[in-house]
Order: sequence, then C-alpha cells, then structure tokens
Amino acid sequence: LLMFTGLRVGDVARLKWETVFLKGNDMEKTPHFTLKIQKNKDKLFAIPITTTMARIFKDMKAYKFNSPYVFPNIVDTKAIPILKRFKKNDKGETIAPSYMFNSKKKLKKRYKLKSQLRIDNTKGYGSLGRVCENIETYIFPDGYRWEDTTKMMPQLMRHNFASHGRECGLSDEQIEMVTGHSNSFDDTKMGNSTLNYVRNLISVNKPLFEIIERGLMGELYKDIVL
Repeated sequence: LLMFTGLRVGDVARLKWETVFLKGNDMEKTPHFTLKIQKNKDKLFAIPITTTMARIFKDMKAYKFNSPYVFPNIVDTKAIPILKRFKKNDKGETIAPSYMFNSKKKLKKRYKLKSQLRIDNTKGYGSLGRVCENIETYIFPDGYRWEDTTKMMPQLMRHNFASHGRECGLSDEQIEMVTGHSNSFDDTKMGNSTLNYVRNLISVNKPLFEIIERGLMGELYKDIVL
C-alpha cells in the first residue's frame, strides 16, 4: 500500500477499517479511504481505491484478524517467515536457499494458526523492520546492511511513487496533490464542507493514482485487471 499510495509509513500503520470504504459510502460512491496525515497537522486526506489497492484491502480482510487496524501489529514474530541469506554455489553463482521454493514443510513451521496469533490492538503494523530486512536480503544477497533500513525503505517507496508519477507525465502540482502536500483543496474555503472536500479529492485524484499504478505495474497491470 505504501508503494501504490505514496503515503508515509506512520499514516498507513494507523489506518483503520472504519475509514476504508471498499464499496463507497453515503458520502461518496467511489471506493476510497480517508485518513488524517499526521505530518500535516492531522489534515484530512482521501484516497480513491484503485484496482491494486482493492486487492490489498480484500486480502487483508480475508484474514479476519480481530483488530480495528487494517494492518494489525502481530506480536508473534515467529509467525512471519525469515528469509535466510543467499548462498553461492561452486561456480560462484548466487542461489537462494532451496527451502524457500521447494520445502513447504519447513516453511509451515514458521507459522501459527490464526487463532493462536497474539495481536496488539493498541497500535497498527509493528513488523515493518522484518519486512525491510527481507526486502534488503533480496536486493543485497551478499549481505549489505544498513542500520537505518526501517527508516529508509518506506521513504524510498514514497520517493519512488513520486518519481513514477513524474515519469508518467504528472505535473509537480498533481504530484503534490496525490502525496498530500498540496493545499489546492482547502476545506476552510468550502465552508468546512467535509463532503465537498472528500468528493473533490477523490474525483480529481482518482485518474492520477490510476496513471501511477499503471506506470508501477507495467505489463503486469493488464493481467491484474483481467
């Protein structure tokens, strides 16, 4: 979701189901979710849900976690698979551990039943460090490490989102709008009408998010839509 929205990690971690409307709501029929951007003094922001975002939300809802958060904080870290370091064969070629692809038995040992998972409902997603470790392992198989990975990776996704927007032809103002930087939509100028504010954000930004999504996915986007 960080990749397809350009949001900051804290805003995604705090996202709750009560503000996600997969089928729209009485206020706005277009599927969307709302949040308050903490860095912008909790200013209200609305994001239209694109095809890929919808798949992410539906996958998370299918887990049926008993949590108000979209991405609950799972306390049991052993429930999350740990990727071992890549190794080199006799020819000096980098190879992945065989169990990652061939041994389901060993992989299953890393998981617990959903009913056994302990979830901390006082906060959102708290396992970002593990995710970033795994991503870094794939990108740097020879063991490159950086202590600030958990801070670097989410911010890089935000920068990547903006860069793709620019490559896809979006103007600087449009990029500011989809990343929540723009003050083009000021609810105070609309008589504090939250309804109009949210509707305008969604109607104007929806095609922009879809353009960036297609740029991020490339040819894969067609398969997802089909």
